[in-house]
Amino acid sequence: MQVEPEISFHRCEPSDAIKDAIGRHIEHLEKIFDRITACRVRIDQLNQNAAGTMPPVVRIEIAIPGQKDIVVAHETAHLQRKFQSPDVRNAVNEAFRIAGQRLAQAKDMIGDRRQVQRA
Repeated sequence: MQVEPEISFHRCEPSDAIKDAIGRHIEHLEKIFDRITACRVRIDQLNQNAAGTMPPVVRIEIAIPGQKDIVVAHETAHLQRKFQSPDVRNAVNEAFRIAGQRLAQAKDMIGDRRQVQRA
């Protein structure tokens, strides 16, 4: 990666465990596609319910050369439908799962274009 990954927390407390998990996820993304130039991750606790069980929104922006940034951001309703008791770890894991899929699709599209250009 050309630029050091950016990880920011808004309206919630930073956690070393979550930062470490994000670092591992970013390493995995680099294994999927080694031409990532930048990655920004923002964890934002937009709302909170009375029980304190609203998961944060995780936004990931991945820059790759010659392509539009890949942006993943899902609202808390998605997590609440998918997980019985979603938390920040679920939110991070789900966002990176989706980011990995989109990155793999972008890599495949780039590869397809290169093959067409060679033909």
